[in-house]
Amino acid sequence: MMPDQKRCEPATSIIGALGGFAEVAGRLDVDHSTVHRWTYPTDAPQGTGGRIPPRHWDALIEFARERGIELSNADFVSNGPINVAPAAAERLAS
Repeated sequence: MMPDQKRCEPATSIIGALGGFAEVAGRLDVDHSTVHRWTYPTDAPQGTGGRIPPRHWDALIEFARERGIELSNADFVSNGPINVAPAAAERLAS
């Protein structure tokens, strides 16, 4: 991917909220390049256009929960950036 290409959503937001490419790759036991490709446009080699494969959703939702972040299946099908806020902060605000 060229440095000036925009990263695709919602993968970029989710990966960032969970600590970055290395953290997510380590948690899922996949190569970091796999996680990077989720943020590439579909016209890039093996890019997914911001889509994280559904087989990883449950593990990432659990990882988020452990970090105090609310994440749901709906976040993985968003068409834009998602607002991934700490769960505790959201509970205090309501």
